[in-house]
Amino acid sequence: MNALIYEQQPFVLLHRTGFTKHFINTVICLLQEGMIISKIELFITKCRRNYAAGLYMRLKNILASDSLDKTSLLSFNETPAPSNDVICKCFIAHFLEHRKLYDMQMQLLTADSYISFDHTFKIASNIGFLRSDNRWVTQYNSIFFVMNEIGQVLAWQLTRSTSMDEVKLLLQNVATRLNLHRGSSELQIYIDNCCLLKDKLTTIMGSNILVKLDLFHAVQRITRTMSKKHPYFFSMYG
Repeated sequence: MNALIYEQQPFVLLHRTGFTKHFINTVICLLQEGMIISKIELFITKCRRNYAAGLYMRLKNILASDSLDKTSLLSFNETPAPSNDVICKCFIAHFLEHRKLYDMQMQLLTADSYISFDHTFKIASNIGFLRSDNRWVTQYNSIFFVMNEIGQVLAWQLTRSTSMDEVKLLLQNVATRLNLHRGSSELQIYIDNCCLLKDKLTTIMGSNILVKLDLFHAVQRITRTMSKKHPYFFSMYG
């Protein structure tokens, strides 16, 4: 294996599993078409069952006998299919092989009217290591995302806090990409705490931006002060 050029290897071997590069490309194409992983698993399972049924009929015709009964057909239909975990590993393998291409494509993304900032904590809790006493230790507190108006991720960074100082360089790079320092049209930025972070963001990204509170936290400020007995309380949550 080590003697072969990586591009000439038709498959990828992992610790417990492996898959062909043709299979990886199939998974990536389905993901790019917007299909979620659970649907990809179901799609591949159906493809394998259809192939197994066709193989069963060809063998039955070749043997020209009834030696292949319904029980044999059921065994053909039990052809193993890749799990969600294997499909995720396919995506990771493709990302690691084409990481520079992924980074290049992300750098080409832009925004027309607004961008939004957000820290998410659930994903970061899965990044860490298991200590010798079986205690899970996380390495980061959150992941910081910058998204445009159609939900595309323009940039991201693992963070240990929610401070803007920690993502200052990332925000400066985003500002340069969007030409915020070159007198371009005003761009709106939606964030969870506009009053506190407005001055800092204009210092980092330029004065030609409008910092506003995102809709979720705006509504939340109202619902937190409303009693559940208020006639419009559940309408606000609905």
